[in-house]
Amino acid sequence: MKVEDFGNSCVVVTLPKEVMINGGAKELREMLSILLEKDYRTIVLDCGDLAMLDAAGLNVLLVFQRKLQAADGELKISNITNKFIKYLFDKIQLHKVITIEETMCR
Repeated sequence: MKVEDFGNSCVVVTLPKEVMINGGAKELREMLSILLEKDYRTIVLDCGDLAMLDAAGLNVLLVFQRKLQAADGELKISNITNKFIKYLFDKIQLHKVITIEETMCR
């Protein structure tokens, strides 16, 4: 995972190809925990490379959205290029819980 600091407490995390129980979900959870501890309040997940996401990966997203909201922050999702991921997010109406936008950090 690549992490890029944009200042103003905003950081972009480029997700790997897979965020699943057997790979990626644990690493994402650990990375987000570190960023939250470092007082980043806007964390943007760049999904440009993401092709597979399971329930464990979704759980990480939802848990950290709640943690960031409690800290007056926000988790955002950006750059969704994979049709399956777009379909999945639309089907579960993830946009009602997590902001999905095209831009990285504003």
